[in-house]
Amino acid sequence: MIAVLTQIQDFKQALRPVVIHNEENNEIVIFAVNRSEDEDMELTVELQGYNLKNITEFKEMSGFDVKQTNTKDDDFVKPRDSQDAEVVGGQLTATLKSLSWNMIRIGL
Repeated sequence: MIAVLTQIQDFKQALRPVVIHNEENNEIVIFAVNRSEDEDMELTVELQGYNLKNITEFKEMSGFDVKQTNTKDDDFVKPRDSQDAEVVGGQLTATLKSLSWNMIRIGL
């Protein structure tokens, strides 16, 4: 099931979010790409009809040269854990670094 995003504050053209309700795991999963080359963004999400409880996982890919690639001996470009998000009062706030891919799992 696709959750309906009812509020995103500071939505900009460089931000591309997708929100999915994973009923099997009783969670919301947010995928967001910050395409800005020089600006971190704050993502604030409130989903009507869902009680967001806690962040169970936040992975991001950021902080590397856009032309960086992996080799058989180096896997530098990969998702890493992030702590730049919180759920307060049923609302998610997260900082998305410039030129980043982000995946946030939130328990319901």
